[in-house]
Amino acid sequence: MEWTGNMYGFYTDKSVDDVWFSLIKKLSSINYKYEQSSFRDEEFLFCYKNDEMRDYHENHGYNLDLQGEGCFLIEAKSTQLNGIATLFEFDNAS
Repeated sequence: MEWTGNMYGFYTDKSVDDVWFSLIKKLSSINYKYEQSSFRDEEFLFCYKNDEMRDYHENHGYNLDLQGEGCFLIEAKSTQLNGIATLFEFDNAS
């Protein structure tokens, strides 16, 4: 199976529990279900609309269905952000 979907990252000063609480509240408002799991020091929230969507995901990965809908996964990990970020350009692309 090929990799599908995109990885988007974000950083916050909130705890993982606070982020999960907000996300689960939003998922409920759009009638999505979720499965919460963890591995080592990372937490995961697998999100889907219904069992049919979850089954489609098992066969097609994160590709969208014909209606443009699909599952998504949120991965969270606590870390210290004590560094300085800089932007480098490589061949005019950043």
